[in-house]
Amino acid sequence: MKLKLGQIVNASQPLNGLLSEKLPISAAFKLSSIAKKVEEVLKSFDEIRNKLVEKYGEDKQISPESENWEDFVKEMNELLATDQTLTVDKVKKSDLNGCKISASDLMALEFMIKK
Repeated sequence: MKLKLGQIVNASQPLNGLLSEKLPISAAFKLSSIAKKVEEVLKSFDEIRNKLVEKYGEDKQISPESENWEDFVKEMNELLATDQTLTVDKVKKSDLNGCKISASDLMALEFMIKK
């Protein structure tokens, strides 16, 4: 499935939260497989983000006060908008019954949940 890199980045933390929940074995397996794929994408993302920080920042740091902040944000937004293909075996919504999850986390994980 095609997703924006930003969607994958935003799903990382909520996904890690779900991994600590007690779930049916099939759901746990699917989620761990998805997490491994997401981690691969995040590793590449982090490498490119770090290069952008080096390019636009000072002393390997960048902040809104930095001279090149706007250029950094522009390239980061372009990066986060790139299409990524992620093949996932979706988890059934019913397998997540009993899990405590916020509405915003649920929205971030929507691409990996069957209704």
